[in-house]
Amino acid sequence: MREYNKKLVYIVIASPRYEQEILENLSKDFDSKSIFSFECELYYSYIHNISQYREWMREKEKDFDKLYEKLEDNLSKKTLENVLKGRISGDLQYFHEVFVQDQYFPKDIIKLGSEEVFCDVGAFNGDTTKGFLEVTKGNYEKIYCFEPDKKACIDLQNSVKNEKHIEIIQKGAWDIKDSLYIVEDSEHGTSKVADTGNYAIDLAPIDECIQEGKRITYIKMDIEGAEVRALQGAKRIICENAPKLAICLYHKNEDFLEIPKLLLSFVPDYKLYLRHHNVSGTETVLYAVK
Repeated sequence: MREYNKKLVYIVIASPRYEQEILENLSKDFDSKSIFSFECELYYSYIHNISQYREWMREKEKDFDKLYEKLEDNLSKKTLENVLKGRISGDLQYFHEVFVQDQYFPKDIIKLGSEEVFCDVGAFNGDTTKGFLEVTKGNYEKIYCFEPDKKACIDLQNSVKNEKHIEIIQKGAWDIKDSLYIVEDSEHGTSKVADTGNYAIDLAPIDECIQEGKRITYIKMDIEGAEVRALQGAKRIICENAPKLAICLYHKNEDFLEIPKLLLSFVPDYKLYLRHHNVSGTETVLYAVK
């Protein structure tokens, strides 16, 4: 710590993206022992009550041990361990240690051929679909994009207007046909369904939106906590096709346990991998491949 105007100063860095640059600048004038990094977004958006979260973790210790044993490789196990430690402590270093690039398309897990049928659930402005187009070099069979946010859909349509065989479904993925409101945050891609919000949207099961008998080879989901219900609404497709899956786990604490269990109940032969794609506490993705 440093005595500054005869006061002891402690500094908390709350910007994971620019943490290193800030740390380098501050270290010129302050003792590094007085500088701390803290994961604010995680607690503000997802965990809320750290005491309750730690108690829940203690209650679910055996369930996390079982998940750990089901993970397919050492990096997955290290990722689970570090992500949980980071979520409990707020220490960004845990996330740094397991951060990897290529979200949704890690080359050591996801192998894509020339006849892929990709289902981008939570397509936002088309960023992941663009990534799919790049990885496949435009050689694929079809892309389905699910996106209920009106503003994001406009950007999505503009983003893919010159591409072939892309169908945009302006609905939220769910387990039943329904209508709820959307709390819109198009700028950050974090719009979510709720009982009240900006405007009403249609919700529907993926199984009903994609004609029976149609083959799906890869499903990605990033839908702000609606993943479990959307997966339940895609049970037929998953059971019949055993597509590659990339499912976000970080929106709800219980999703770390519920989603792997649900996927294995659909396809017991799935191999599970875990990767973390951010220097902060978000973007933890479960991959399932057969």
